[in-house]
Amino acid sequence: MEISDAQKEREAIAALRDAESRVNHSELIISLLVQAITHFKKHSSNRMKLYLMYNLAEEYASSKDYDKALNYYNHIVQAYRTEQWWPILEAILPSALKCAYLSANLQDWIRFSLEILNPNIQLSSQIKNQTQTNLENLIIKNLTPQVEPTVSSNDDKWKALLNKQPIVIDADTFKGLLECKVYFTHDAVSVDCDITLQVALKNGFPLPIEFDQLLVYFNLKEYDDLANVTDVEKLKFSPNEQRILTFNFTPRGDHVQRTLEITSVSLIYGKINQTHIDFQWRTSLQPNPSFQQGPLTPKWQIKAGHILWENLPIRRKTNVIMRAAEVQLTVEHQLPVLLYESYPIKIHIKNCENVDIQSAV
Repeated sequence: MEISDAQKEREAIAALRDAESRVNHSELIISLLVQAITHFKKHSSNRMKLYLMYNLAEEYASSKDYDKALNYYNHIVQAYRTEQWWPILEAILPSALKCAYLSANLQDWIRFSLEILNPNIQLSSQIKNQTQTNLENLIIKNLTPQVEPTVSSNDDKWKALLNKQPIVIDADTFKGLLECKVYFTHDAVSVDCDITLQVALKNGFPLPIEFDQLLVYFNLKEYDDLANVTDVEKLKFSPNEQRILTFNFTPRGDHVQRTLEITSVSLIYGKINQTHIDFQWRTSLQPNPSFQQGPLTPKWQIKAGHILWENLPIRRKTNVIMRAAEVQLTVEHQLPVLLYESYPIKIHIKNCENVDIQSAV
């Protein structure tokens, strides 16, 4: 009798396991998490909502619905970065990067890679170095990313992505990884003098990096090609290196009484005719952009032979003004002695220009 009962027990357990294996537990978990997120969103519990969104992203990833998982990863990574919860980001980013790889989402994979490379993220140097190496192999050498042996290979989909595809990155959101400051040396320049513009770049990548181009865009399009760098030797950076690039150009005569303003700066990583990353700094995308107008210091302070980044001034506008005429003006006169006496005055104007003065007011 005992043997018969044990046999029935084993059969019952096997039947229960079989029935349970046919139930999609992931759908049940996702449904409950969505309801919980809706509840905490209704009561403005943002912290709890983000925590549950992370659990939901993990559940979507475990059920291999990587596109939906990426939507939640993007939301929570942006939220925690904005609030500077770096330790939480350190725990989330490796999973988000893995999900972006498995879904073959190039833009999200690059964005999460840059998030990991941010100096504020205190992951191991091995992880950061491997992440930058994968990024370089993809952009420069057109090689698919290397992943851990436990992650299933997705090379076929990635090879299809290796075509001409610009990836635009708002560099202001990655403050610390790449920073840029612009400075016109004068707030007003006469039309016969050169405009001097200085562009300062600061690199926060853990390994040496080489960019392809630096492009500066102005509100007056005639100047767009006058402050560009295509010499890669000037765009090679060591870790934590900062560099100042100086440009000189002459204002146009028909731009007198107009303001010249920098609208954006682009730093290109990779060849422009292939898949490349376009790091952009703009004036209107962030509430506290890197072009924020601040107090100007008369001299850039130097400490131990290095320029302090915090002390670099910012001036992104300059005015083009009419030049002063090269003339000499002298007045000869003698004060009168008597009341109502005539008062002769002689005014001498000498033209010091190289050409004749046609008219004067």
